[in-house]
Amino acid sequence: MTGRWNFYSVMTALFVLALVLYGVAFVALEQSEVARNLLASVADALLVAVVLSVTVNRYVKVSLASEVARDVLSYAVGFEVPKEIQQEIKSMLQMPFIRHDFYLVLKLELLDPEHNYVRMITRLSYAVENLSDRPRRYEFKCRMENSRFPDKGNSEIRAMGVTKVGDKRSEFSLKEAQLDQLVERGAMFVEYETTVTISAHSQTWPEFWTERSTIMRSADTYILDFLESTLGVRVQADVPDEFDVMFLSRYGRMLNGFPPDRPRRWEDEAVYLPAQHVRIAWAYREPVVGKQVQSAAVEPAAESG
Repeated sequence: MTGRWNFYSVMTALFVLALVLYGVAFVALEQSEVARNLLASVADALLVAVVLSVTVNRYVKVSLASEVARDVLSYAVGFEVPKEIQQEIKSMLQMPFIRHDFYLVLKLELLDPEHNYVRMITRLSYAVENLSDRPRRYEFKCRMENSRFPDKGNSEIRAMGVTKVGDKRSEFSLKEAQLDQLVERGAMFVEYETTVTISAHSQTWPEFWTERSTIMRSADTYILDFLESTLGVRVQADVPDEFDVMFLSRYGRMLNGFPPDRPRRWEDEAVYLPAQHVRIAWAYREPVVGKQVQSAAVEPAAESG
């Protein structure tokens, strides 16, 4: 701020000096043409310098700041990043929400005596923080693919709700019977969406939760796509002892393997950005008599949350 005022003080002083020189040139030196022209030329130069400093200097600063802002990502990574990618990252950074305490429980229930199919139930909960300086409307979405085995059962949104909003009128808890009237069943997805206003700088973050189910194979892969930036992820597999489970991180790296580890819980404190995902793979350990259990890793079921 001090530098800014010093700049304008100097410009004002030079402008006044130019006016004084004009006065001296055309009043006091009226009889001396050479001196008058010389002093007037100095005043002209001062006036031009003031005008250019106030106008062009400001334009150059704004342009320079704009160029730096556009290229800061390229500077940070050490090479030029395509403008399309820069724009996508800019859009991502402008998202005002971040999710905390992300907790996913995946439960498997055997459906048939041959152990070919399971009912997969996912329970998901998280808290949402509004990073902006004003209340924002948050799109609460629940979406999953239709069952690939409709003869064994359909995909269902069993329940969803929100608490700790601050306004009791905005809180809700919906069960299957109520959701039947609200859920949209398209050709590919079962989904429901609503909006919740989240206050800025709240001491308590609203908590959201959903419960979904669908039919999967007994050797299969589940993918959860992230819709918003999420800080830290916890996953728990609630499965029978006959199943082995494997967790894969946002970049597909295997975090826990099959036996002898036989993991049931996994936690990652990393940041998950939109379009990244978590994979959970499982397999029934005992072979099916007379049949080969097919893995569906090439066409995993997907949800977004």
